[in-house]
Amino acid sequence: MANTTRARAMLSDMRGIRGTLIGVGTATVLAVTGCSSTIAGTAQPDPSAAVRLDTGGYPTSPRLVSSRTERDDRRVQSSYELSAHLISPAEVDKSYDWLSNNARTPVFASITALTFQFGISQAIALQSGGDTFVGGAISARQTDAVGRTSDSTSGMSTIVLRYRTTDNARKAADGLRNDPGAVGPQHALDNHPDAFTGPPITTVALPTVWWVPVNDYLLGVGFTSSVPVGTAQQLAERWLALQVPELAKITVSATDMLGLPPDRDGIMSLTIDGTPTMPDGERPSVGYLTPRAYANSANGRWTSSMTKYERAGVDLIGAAGSVVHRTRSAADARYLLDQSNDASAEPQTEGGSAREAPPAGVKDASCTSFVTRATGDARKAYACSLARGRYFITTDAVSTLTQAHQQAAASYLMAKDAK
Repeated sequence: MANTTRARAMLSDMRGIRGTLIGVGTATVLAVTGCSSTIAGTAQPDPSAAVRLDTGGYPTSPRLVSSRTERDDRRVQSSYELSAHLISPAEVDKSYDWLSNNARTPVFASITALTFQFGISQAIALQSGGDTFVGGAISARQTDAVGRTSDSTSGMSTIVLRYRTTDNARKAADGLRNDPGAVGPQHALDNHPDAFTGPPITTVALPTVWWVPVNDYLLGVGFTSSVPVGTAQQLAERWLALQVPELAKITVSATDMLGLPPDRDGIMSLTIDGTPTMPDGERPSVGYLTPRAYANSANGRWTSSMTKYERAGVDLIGAAGSVVHRTRSAADARYLLDQSNDASAEPQTEGGSAREAPPAGVKDASCTSFVTRATGDARKAYACSLARGRYFITTDAVSTLTQAHQQAAASYLMAKDAK
């Protein structure tokens, strides 16, 4: 479990995508040069000629995206597809806007991920026989930023799990209903007679939890102890009123959801590879996401993230060793870069960031440094952001500014011809 815990900590800014510290070996320099042409007897530089860019060992053209061959790894993309239709607490009550610590991982693709979130007993029930489980996602939000939590901070988490059949989903629900920990009083939800109060999720301090099987889905909504039961009931009812109709928008079958392609519209081919693989073979921070799915798993405020994405026309995001946002236009990509720069202009404190020099030769780029605890002890990390055409790109968190510059330069060239 120690290795699993350490690896999952490296997801920390899939939740901001500032988590993984990657070491780079001997760097090589890619020289991008152009030819010269003669016009009316006067030598002119080729306008396509580029300065020399240091890309290290990173790829400089769109990469071939490998298929997901491991069973648990295939469930990662299924889970992000479910997250695209997971109603966030912030959509129910805007005060539940900040990312909370009530989620250990944004998606559930394996028994390991389920155990990490729910504990062994509940994870066994939720897996419902292993191959019947298609995937799941969580959106965990609270009323204050993590660094400003107090006894009055309230948290709400929404969960969607999918199974191959309705019977599989009901079997998982029965497992939770009969869990030895489900000994507290039952609190009914008036509009959902199938809803039941499940056992507390003690791993993430959610003592009040309702579960509702809906066709081949199992929906869950949990609350921290600071939320009165009456208030929690009202919020749960409001969430279900939004969530159940949203499930009807999922048109892909449970079986086909497990066979989703590894890329969509080439977005993953523009990302840098190099994210951690779990012992069970899954890569939980790799996948293509809708804006809602990304906001459900990202740091900061859910509503501000969605507002920015709507303003910029973001319709697809690819996440791996870098994160690539496809926007409506080059101006919209530049808007996201400006927003990123504004967010990083705060003084450097733990959790804050400081501006760093941009990479030479990369137009419309900026870099920051910040303190991360993704691998345990606090350490300084670096990342860069850039706009290239209609794509806004954020590099991974790495241990030196040189590495961040190399990733940015490589990403700049990879997206050169992207439409």
